[in-house]
Amino acid sequence: MKLLEEKKILPKEPKILFEEKKWKGELYIEVSKKEPSLNIESKSGKFFSMVFEGKNYSEVKNWYKLFMEEAKKRTYKIDDIYTRYCQCPKCAEKLGLFQAVLFGEIEEKKKQGKK
Repeated sequence: MKLLEEKKILPKEPKILFEEKKWKGELYIEVSKKEPSLNIESKSGKFFSMVFEGKNYSEVKNWYKLFMEEAKKRTYKIDDIYTRYCQCPKCAEKLGLFQAVLFGEIEEKKKQGKK
């Protein structure tokens, strides 16, 4: 974050998404513009999202399950899931409320007969 601040490309309140996998995770931080000296990626496509609310972080595992069940009902095949936590863990504990938005990147259907 400090590097993004130094390059003056960090918005006042940047959106931060986590992509959590079994043994690793990726962190995506919103920037206000491209910076040639940094490896900046863009995300685009179709996404399915749901908002969840609970008492603490331990509920997130269940939210992923509910999210995937709902996506399946809607016949969405989800490639990757990104999480936007609405509060830091300390703030959530203080409030007694933990909120998150899950974003699932919907796999685009390949056209028949084309690879």
